[in-house]
Amino acid sequence: MEKHEQEIFDKIEEIYNSVDKSGSPKGKNFVTHLMRAYFPVGKCQRVLDVPEKSMKCAITGQKLFAVGELWNEMQNPEFFKSMTKSMIARIDPEAEKVENPMAKIANGRVIGLTGEKTDTYLCQEAYQQLYNWMATKLLTGDKHINWVMKSMRSKEMVNHIKKVLPEEENKPLVKRAEQLANHPKKATLGDLSILQQIKEKMEAKEKENGR
Repeated sequence: MEKHEQEIFDKIEEIYNSVDKSGSPKGKNFVTHLMRAYFPVGKCQRVLDVPEKSMKCAITGQKLFAVGELWNEMQNPEFFKSMTKSMIARIDPEAEKVENPMAKIANGRVIGLTGEKTDTYLCQEAYQQLYNWMATKLLTGDKHINWVMKSMRSKEMVNHIKKVLPEEENKPLVKRAEQLANHPKKATLGDLSILQQIKEKMEAKEKENGR
């Protein structure tokens, strides 16, 4: 891991272990929120619409910009003229030197990322190191992170069940699946039958949809 990447990784660890004046955990809930908002991978996306306020990475403080800002500038014919001149200048030392218009728009910023149900933003490097940090915590047996990851996987499973099995047709099964996902320690031997019913109905539904 390069030095800059290690610094971001260490910053996440610092936030996670931070406490308030009374000694109570302060950053653990915030990092947990980021995990739930940005993962699994499909939840994370580039910021498209230009927000009213300036953006910065919630972990590194890096200034960010939205894809929409670049798109708006590309509507200006002068953008492509400047782009062409800057490309020519790169290969022709005698050509007029023109600043790359994309670099001018970015102005030291990078494209921002965001997730689901969050008002936070991340840069690509922070997002990657958050993923690496989560994996490391799982491998080193952090109980809280293990619990959060199991909860996330369970909720994804329930969401998939809801898509395959319409709730109006299978309300008891969907409801019990949610209960098992939220309280896995309360599962009983009778729930094995419920899970088997869910599995069989999902397989039948997926087979039907595949025809």
